[in-house]
Amino acid sequence: MPSSARAKDPQPVGVDENAYLRASGQHPTLHPTGIADLSPDRPARLLDVLAGTVLAAWLAQRDQQWKAQISTASLDPFRGHATAMARRLPDTVRVLDLVDVVKVGLTCVDDVPARRADRRQPQRRGPNPK
Repeated sequence: MPSSARAKDPQPVGVDENAYLRASGQHPTLHPTGIADLSPDRPARLLDVLAGTVLAAWLAQRDQQWKAQISTASLDPFRGHATAMARRLPDTVRVLDLVDVVKVGLTCVDDVPARRADRRQPQRRGPNPK
């Protein structure tokens, strides 16, 4: 199917992988990759769902006109997505998606020494008793 039939005129795109169907004795955890049009003048829409992390191959199938209009890509922290974007869409600005920015920020706050000490004494608040 031509790329224009499924993904007409996106400008920013979002790429995210999600764990689906947790691993069992019969199969590994699956990680499908979703690609969404995040154009600001219309509701977000799903462009495609890929089996696994094959973003580079998917981008290679898009025509040059489609690729040229992608201005920004919101990515999850999976390094493979950033690498695929850098190779296939080198002029596209790559940013970390908001959910992952918040997660990284909260992880940093949790690693602050005072916060670690406070977690060891969860019932105590305020100054030390004398």
